[in-house]
Amino acid sequence: MEKKIKIIIEIILFFILLVYCVITVVIPKYKTKYGSSDKYIFTSNYVNLFEIDIKDNAHFSLLYNKKGKIYHILFFNDYSYALYNQNIEDLSLKDSLNRIIFLLKNKGLNTQNIQVFYYEEKGIEDFQNEFQKLLKDYSITSSCSFEKRDLLDLAKRFDITDTDSSAIIRNLDFYSKELIKDIKKKNSNQDSYYEEAANSIYDRLSTYISNQKIVELKKEEVVYPIQIISADNDEKLFPNGNSWYYVHEGLLYAYIEFNDMTGYCYMGNKNNKKEGVC
Repeated sequence: MEKKIKIIIEIILFFILLVYCVITVVIPKYKTKYGSSDKYIFTSNYVNLFEIDIKDNAHFSLLYNKKGKIYHILFFNDYSYALYNQNIEDLSLKDSLNRIIFLLKNKGLNTQNIQVFYYEEKGIEDFQNEFQKLLKDYSITSSCSFEKRDLLDLAKRFDITDTDSSAIIRNLDFYSKELIKDIKKKNSNQDSYYEEAANSIYDRLSTYISNQKIVELKKEEVVYPIQIISADNDEKLFPNGNSWYYVHEGLLYAYIEFNDMTGYCYMGNKNNKKEGVC
């Protein structure tokens, strides 16, 4: 009897350790390796889809969940790449929309017509109020219209024959991921150039940190701004104002971004980095 109890306790302890390992090791490692827009799409969370089509600019959709958050982005054209891996997902509705409009304004959004199509009733009032308020806050004079549509109409535009909402969303997500893959392929040469430039700046910062024997340094305590560090000896390429760095336990953490491109997040060393915001 005692032997059986001992085996049961060992099994329980094994599963507790397994869950602990997943929570503390596997999930954090996954989050550092993949960006916010690379996640698997859970259609069971879906309660509404807000499609945003900006004339001569970004075209994308935001999936809205039961918690009132934007939990996934579907990318429909090259312009929408500006929102890729920018930690927009899983924030409050207000914070997600604020980040989207901030990023799009930096990409030239100002007076273009904006069409918003929604496919369910859930959350539309909050979305509309917040969206229009943020356009005003950012002094964006674009005209903005809201229109209810059927999800089958969206499916038809993308040549999707399924009629089930979950299947339609999965097909749209497949289209979105293939688009991102193609954009990355087209931009590979440029990305390689900027990645090498970011690595060069990180190396120069690392040398500075090492020479100064800095072990701890908060962002707000930095006296050697990353924006003055050139990527090359010609001093033609510098990080933009979104870039930053700090030092913890002697390790250098940094986000290095150049104008009109996605930045690179360094998590303690040059080999541990990912494309997109930290």
